[in-house]
Amino acid sequence: MRAILCYIALSAVALGAHALADDLSADARLQKAVSLQLHTALLDEVMQEINRQTGVAFHIHDSLKEEKATLFISDKPAWQVLNRLGEVLGIRYQKHEEAYHLVPDTALRQMEASLLRAEQSALRRSAEQMLKRWAQLAREDFTVITGRVRHLQAQMEKLQREKPPGWQERRAALAQQWDSLAQVAQLHTYLAGRVYRQTPPSVWARLWQGETLCFSYPQQPNTLPLPPDFLQWSAPSLGSQPVQLYLAIRLDLQRAQMVFTLLPLQEDVPPTPDNILQFTEEIPAATDTSQPLLTRWQKWRTPPDAFDQNPVLRRGRAPDGRLPTTRFGVPTVADWLQRIAGQGRLQVVADAFRMPSPLSTVGRAASGFADWFREFALSQPGYLRVEGDWLLFRHERYWCLRQSEPPESLAREMERKASEQGISLDDYAAFANALSTEAQTRLERGDYTARFDLAPLQAGIPALRFWASLSDGQKQIALRRQPVPYAQLTPAQQRLFREAIEAKLPADLLFLILPASDVAFLLERWSLPAYTAAAENLSITAESPEELEQQRHLLPPTARSEEAMSGQFTFYFGTDTLRSVQYALSIAKRIFENSF
Repeated sequence: MRAILCYIALSAVALGAHALADDLSADARLQKAVSLQLHTALLDEVMQEINRQTGVAFHIHDSLKEEKATLFISDKPAWQVLNRLGEVLGIRYQKHEEAYHLVPDTALRQMEASLLRAEQSALRRSAEQMLKRWAQLAREDFTVITGRVRHLQAQMEKLQREKPPGWQERRAALAQQWDSLAQVAQLHTYLAGRVYRQTPPSVWARLWQGETLCFSYPQQPNTLPLPPDFLQWSAPSLGSQPVQLYLAIRLDLQRAQMVFTLLPLQEDVPPTPDNILQFTEEIPAATDTSQPLLTRWQKWRTPPDAFDQNPVLRRGRAPDGRLPTTRFGVPTVADWLQRIAGQGRLQVVADAFRMPSPLSTVGRAASGFADWFREFALSQPGYLRVEGDWLLFRHERYWCLRQSEPPESLAREMERKASEQGISLDDYAAFANALSTEAQTRLERGDYTARFDLAPLQAGIPALRFWASLSDGQKQIALRRQPVPYAQLTPAQQRLFREAIEAKLPADLLFLILPASDVAFLLERWSLPAYTAAAENLSITAESPEELEQQRHLLPPTARSEEAMSGQFTFYFGTDTLRSVQYALSIAKRIFENSF
């Protein structure tokens, strides 16, 4: 209890200093009470609504244009709402004549930038430690290591089966040995460990700076050497001994992975991209909890043990186990906060991201709202603060989410088109072209939710970016199933061409096995009709109107049906459809909609 009281006292001092610095309470116009029901709203939309209710003008700094917030407020003074919003989003209010300018909190932004740099450096160090560990473990012949791993596995299985006295301790000791050796019982990690030992640190510095390292035997131009033993070591894993071998290593900091590409070449067998093998290894993240930004938010949040001391939380009724009503198809934090605001009579101020947050099991055994709320706080990744009837929330790792959130205006435009006339290939290409590298990674992971089909973006952002770069004439050539030669592309288009290749394999390997004069972009397309009908949570899909009609009795009279023509596109970057990097995209364009 004493710790909680000290925490509340310190919080009050911090909040008082914040309010004094902004000095909003001295403005009589901001004494007016406002009510807000804003779900995932752009900061400009928030300020327009407060302006409508108070008459006070606000101007937003360009760096805050894409900031989003969720507010569920009932009859609170505008200055209090603004102070809470500034506290959550890290913004300051500067008064100019009769208006306020919203600017970012410089000190907070500096801490965010510092943490991002620290996280990137930590990932590089962790990747280097992986290579060092593999180098230590890969001192023996590959066949010896794989044989020892199989023997240890057999011993563990025998102990598990026979269960002699003390078998659990013996099996645990064997498992520890197995865990260590198994790290280099895969060809790509073993080879990486060997080349790490045999290559100077100056070469690996190029990897940490983002360059792909390519090794080969026999050594080819623009590659680093591989020892001849690598051919022999690769034979057991590949089924036969190659006559040439290429190994490429790339560090992908966005996905926290090391990517390994192997290209074994057999004598008298023409190389194709199908010969290429690719592997990934996750880089363990090491978070430095002493970073100033993390310390700041940890001190700011309310400890879950303090929830029982809040009279508002004690009075609330625990929600049922159902998922909240969703705006984007999958619940986000904003959906949960909207339910909490209504259930607990809380004033909600939060940041907003289109990050899925299903949390389907939260609070099912809760005895009351405070109990449910504690479980929610512990299961939801973020920083949650409660003071009286105010609930403030900031997403965990919001500094990364901010970089990876696609532009809200473009997402809304895609949603509008999806609901009206459908989305075209060019629409997807324009959207993909506006995404940051961080946003691409997030979409590919499925950590984004929207009211339009994300599958084409998850499957082919590099290809869509290239398509967006083509002129109308080049697109018409491709749509006529004619090749667009690499040599005839502009330098910018060639860069995107190579990026589309490198998303799946090192471009040097493709250009190594394909004659540069023959490399081109090719496109195949065809159309398939699809018929669907939906009502509430029930949906039916058919391949013809007749098939859909036969199932209409399963749906209520209010169900709506639509016909969509699905455009099937396959992008090829290479020589022909057999020797190319491929992207297959399916894009559905609505044709009509009606009711039964």
